[in-house]
Amino acid sequence: MQIEQLSRQLDATEKQKASLAYVISLIIVIASLPLPIAGFLATLGYAKVQQKYSNFVRFHCWQAVLSQLILLAFTSVFWGWSIQILMSSQEITNKYLYFAAFLIIFVIIESVFAIVSAYQIEQGKHPKWWIIGSYLDQRIGDVEKY
Repeated sequence: MQIEQLSRQLDATEKQKASLAYVISLIIVIASLPLPIAGFLATLGYAKVQQKYSNFVRFHCWQAVLSQLILLAFTSVFWGWSIQILMSSQEITNKYLYFAAFLIIFVIIESVFAIVSAYQIEQGKHPKWWIIGSYLDQRIGDVEKY
């Protein structure tokens, strides 16, 4: 994660709306692990509602959405694999256990990033997640613009 200092002061509404994207994302991850699509759709809905605000708010809402999309892909594979094992009486393999461990670590890392991002935004900074942030820089543009 890269954290940048902004040249302009963020108003309280911008900070609140941008950091809330990560808080919502984190709560939804915890609540929707059995239904990963629910977390993605809730975060997407929040981002859509916030489109009228600044590029800064839009950037962070969409960064949360894309992180949820990545999480959705991995959790969907895990739940599909789990259901397949249950329905076909397959044995639990080491591959399955490794993937489960990977998923747990991934969820923890994503959660830490969300918490750090929300905190940094409240401090008036601009956290960018590695690949997602670069992509959104190109799609949304200058977050300094209101």
